[in-house]
Amino acid sequence: MTEKNMTEEERDALEHQHPEPHPDDQPVTVFETMQESEAWVVRGLLAAAGIEAVVLAPEAAPDVLPGVGGYIVEVPQEDAEEARRIIAEHRTQSTGEDADSESSDESAA
Repeated sequence: MTEKNMTEEERDALEHQHPEPHPDDQPVTVFETMQESEAWVVRGLLAAAGIEAVVLAPEAAPDVLPGVGGYIVEVPQEDAEEARRIIAEHRTQSTGEDADSESSDESAA
């Protein structure tokens, strides 16, 4: 069926389908943690920046075998550099805010 023969609904559905990933485009791990919640926060941070990210637990879940497993966040290869930059920038901002609040607490004492 050509695009000319499609109904408007069929065209809309086609436009909203996700394209198939390129076979040479492998996902890249940009973040690793033992905390599931931390992995989901990072995924949300990347999603807010427009980067598609997934959280995976490639090994045993930490609550089944403590010390084994963990969580990773993967992004498409073409977004990996930007994702790492966003994560690093967020960590820097978070660390700076924590240090500021600690020094404020000390000066108030």
